[in-house]
Amino acid sequence: TPAGTYSVVYQIEDKLNPGLTTQATVTVVVDAPVMVANSDAGSANGFTGGVAVPNVLSNDSYNGSPATLTNVNLSQLSTTDPNVTLDPATGAVNVAPNTKAGTYTV
Repeated sequence: TPAGTYSVVYQIEDKLNPGLTTQATVTVVVDAPVMVANSDAGSANGFTGGVAVPNVLSNDSYNGSPATLTNVNLSQLSTTDPNVTLDPATGAVNVAPNTKAGTYTV
């Protein structure tokens, strides 16, 4: 159930006097799960390229359990070099071949 505030209206009826009813409302607050994303670090050979971080989700959590691609959506918001990118289908941070040596942030 998505986070939010929900209301349920219910009615009670007197068994001895059918038709004698009253209503009330129940308000339920559904909290969002706690998500924790922790920073990662890795390296790859700039000449050949490769995977610098196999899965950025490996040290993250969702509702107290490991974050996985089945319980969170993953997307790249920015990168300091277009040759260093996040693959949202796997969680891998990839470095393209012929990337200049340096420290980059995704």
